[in-house]
Amino acid sequence: MNIKNKTLVIGIGNYLRNDDAAGSIVARKLKYMGFKSIDTGFMPENYLGVIRRYKPEKVIIVDACNMALNPGEIRIISIDTIHSGIITTHSLPLPMFIKNLKDITSNIVFIGI
Repeated sequence: MNIKNKTLVIGIGNYLRNDDAAGSIVARKLKYMGFKSIDTGFMPENYLGVIRRYKPEKVIIVDACNMALNPGEIRIISIDTIHSGIITTHSLPLPMFIKNLKDITSNIVFIGI
């Protein structure tokens, strides 16, 4: 089994908020390329059942972040540094979503754009 079968990419974003759709766009493009990928929009918690059915060994979350970088730059962000006090455009704060993901797999990577 190759990485495409073991890894699930979760794109988070909102097309109504311009560049906040970055994670959703990445997820859609990767799905087109044959990767297991889900565009969850701005409500990733609604996809926990779908994610659980994929039984991923690794989950990569991609989302737009305010990191004081040039537009389009990316960073891998430790999920331990994402705290619930941040302002979010999502219906459920990311730390809560990540906590639920840990019930599925402990191998979670967060990529901020």
